[in-house]
Amino acid sequence: MKFCKVLTLFTIISTFNIVEIFAWNYKITITFRLLCYSYYTGEKYTATFYVNSKTYGYDSKTCGNEGHIEANVQASEDPLNVGKVTFIYQQHKTKNFTLGIHPDKGCKSVSIGANWYDCDFGFIDPNVLKNNLLTWK
Repeated sequence: MKFCKVLTLFTIISTFNIVEIFAWNYKITITFRLLCYSYYTGEKYTATFYVNSKTYGYDSKTCGNEGHIEANVQASEDPLNVGKVTFIYQQHKTKNFTLGIHPDKGCKSVSIGANWYDCDFGFIDPNVLKNNLLTWK
């Protein structure tokens, strides 16, 4: 009987800890400067941040200007491993491209133990893309 009570208590505490772990949100800030295609200065673009096909934020600007997306995503969605940003130019809709969010490549924790990440993609030049793929340098 004592064993059953201890086991029940252990199960309740374990379940509470699992729920607590996945109850927090990540605050993700994404910064980038999307350059223009050759001979298309002033072209507009839309950058969309999504995780598992769910949109969490977007930014629409003119190429050459700094873009900025802020999003709050539940930890259970795993945004640091499956989050992606898709860039679509207004006049080059068939040449859209996607860049993944990676905590070890460009996304840094703002402070130790924090759930706030700053992702700086830097300058993105569409003129050097191959097969619409963008990789980390």
